[in-house]
Amino acid sequence: MRHNDMRRMPAGTDVEGYFQRTLGLKIQIKPVSGISLPFYLASLYSIASTEIEGRKLLFCELAGDEQPSPAQLRKHATELRERTSLELVFVLPGLSSWDRARLIEGRVAFVVPGRQLYLPALLIDLREHFARERERSDRLSYPAQFLVLLQLLQGNVEGKTVRELSREFSYSATTMSRAVRELEALGLVETGEGKARPLHFPADRQSFWNTALPHLHTPIKALCFVPAGSGLPQLPRAGMSALASLSMLNDDARQTYAISAPDVKLLVADGRARKQSMDEGDSRLEVWAYDPEVLAGENAKTVDPLSLYLSLAGENDERVRQALVGLVKEAL
Repeated sequence: MRHNDMRRMPAGTDVEGYFQRTLGLKIQIKPVSGISLPFYLASLYSIASTEIEGRKLLFCELAGDEQPSPAQLRKHATELRERTSLELVFVLPGLSSWDRARLIEGRVAFVVPGRQLYLPALLIDLREHFARERERSDRLSYPAQFLVLLQLLQGNVEGKTVRELSREFSYSATTMSRAVRELEALGLVETGEGKARPLHFPADRQSFWNTALPHLHTPIKALCFVPAGSGLPQLPRAGMSALASLSMLNDDARQTYAISAPDVKLLVADGRARKQSMDEGDSRLEVWAYDPEVLAGENAKTVDPLSLYLSLAGENDERVRQALVGLVKEAL
């Protein structure tokens, strides 16, 4: 018998980010100690825990490259549950459709960060890319959100047409037209007469923000990491790094930057960015659904304050929330 070590799960930050993006839940995965496990289990898994809705969960991440079969995972879950009295969640690097079906059939909880989540204890069953179908119907698409934020920050969407917007930004006319229809349906924009139908927004920016806010969401789609010492292009600070630059709050030990999805693909392709963090000194890259530099301005040191607010809206720290509210007031 041996005690499981206290090192943090390597995929802990990926799991935390996935829960926040997919479910809107801000969780913190912490190392655990004092749990005595047989050697074969202690050597197979790194363990950590969190609490969701008053229920404590034990996350078990594979420590090696070999992945047990669904039958073995079910057996391990039973033994671990008996020894800890906690609900088990396996953190897996990937799953075939057959293995996933067997685990769900056996009600074995699992998470594949960024892709799949099955938590029968919490009545949560999200698979592959179906999360989008379960989002609130009144939540704006990212192109529509981009237009709202651009108008609030720069005021240069007013009076433009769909055709003009699609020429100016990296969206097709069809996408821009769909985004405008979303805004019209929620009463966030009016369109003028005639074939061109220029856009008209409310003049009171604070009221416009208050009306739009329930329909906005975090711009973060994924996380990547850059090893310490690797060359990074000039990127705006994001997350707590941006908030620390704009307020009196302390920065996190890990520097955070924002990058667009097309740009991060180039970094991943040449090996400068990876999807998992291997060292505490790695920089964190928030992969945004729209280009953060368009809203922040070229060569900006930090992301724009409104997107920053949306990206950190799940924080429970009152000091963080007050700092964010202050930034929004200044921006509007």
